[in-house]
Amino acid sequence: MFGLLSMAAALAVVIPATIVTWISVLVLLTFCEMPRKSVVVEGKKLTVEIARTVGKILIKEGNLVADVGIC
Repeated sequence: MFGLLSMAAALAVVIPATIVTWISVLVLLTFCEMPRKSVVVEGKKLTVEIARTVGKILIKEGNLVADVGIC
C-alpha cells in the first residue's frame, strides 16, 4: 500500500515537470526554424521517449519504496 501511495505522490510531481520539459524542447525545436512537420514528428518521438523513461523511473522508485516500507 505504501508503494502505491509513494508512486502516486511521485506521479503528482513528475507529470508537471515532464510537461514543462516537453514544451521546452518543442519550443526550442521551433526556434531552430525546423519545418512544422519535422517538429510534429520529433514531438511524437519525444513524447514516447519521455513517457517510457518516466514509466521506468516510477516503477523503479515504487519498488524501492515498497521494499523499504516492508523492512
